[in-house]
Amino acid sequence: MTPSEHKERKARLEEEGKADETDVEDRPDELPDDIPAKATITVKKINDNRYYYWQWRDGDKIRSQYKGPVNQDEE
Repeated sequence: MTPSEHKERKARLEEEGKADETDVEDRPDELPDDIPAKATITVKKINDNRYYYWQWRDGDKIRSQYKGPVNQDEE
């Protein structure tokens, strides 16, 4: 599921009144085992280069894990 697909799904569920903490979807195939299913993909720019990171909330902290570089075709 791409980030835009995730946002569209979230908006649709909120409209339907079905979005809550207990709403669980299938785990995406590309999601590593050590990343929570609720993680989203974030793009970070470092020294003029762009990278994908998995990002999720763990209590009061935001956790991130490197996913890979952004392809120029995807920008």
